[in-house]
Amino acid sequence: MNRVNQEGTLCQNLAWQNWTEILELGRHVNTTSNAWLEAYSQQDEQTAVFLSGRVGLRPISDDVDDGHDIIAKAAPAIINLSETYTSSEAHWIIEASSIYLFTPLRLMSAFSISAQFAANFMQILQCQTAEVMCSPIHSDCGSKRLAASLLARLEDGQPAGQKVFVTQAQLATETGLSRQWVNRLLKQFERQGIAELGRGHVLLRAPARLECQFG
Repeated sequence: MNRVNQEGTLCQNLAWQNWTEILELGRHVNTTSNAWLEAYSQQDEQTAVFLSGRVGLRPISDDVDDGHDIIAKAAPAIINLSETYTSSEAHWIIEASSIYLFTPLRLMSAFSISAQFAANFMQILQCQTAEVMCSPIHSDCGSKRLAASLLARLEDGQPAGQKVFVTQAQLATETGLSRQWVNRLLKQFERQGIAELGRGHVLLRAPARLECQFG
């Protein structure tokens, strides 16, 4: 995939020289997968522009612990790092990504270089908002893999309310997710009344619901 295709609508109808000048205002970072975006940002960098890869979007106006899962968004994507809610879980990098980080001043300078870039930037934000607002609550960001791992440990005909003896580290290894992300998804299952976390085990209260929603 060439660079222009990766950057998609961000550079649509822009002169190449203007696009180059805009990128020079940002700080370029190549990230790993399964990582917090905040780990890559520096002081005063409040905007992350994803040119490739995938990042997790959080439903707007909802608390991070209210039971909503994140929504996987492929680049181009724009993340606001200046939001004040607690938890970096809203900014989870799902795939290795190419991003540019901007301070507010440098972003405004980028807008002054090209009004078209500013329009493209706002269009992407509007599309993200629409995607988040219209997305079902249970978009999969590892939920299906985690559910499959838990359900595979149940014996045929095993009733609800049975303990599955497995650690979060084991689940992380099996699913390819980070231990922190496994913990977050398990807490989501717990809030929904599907499971209950225990020491060295997960109590499946409603395995049929787990299979129906994520199977």
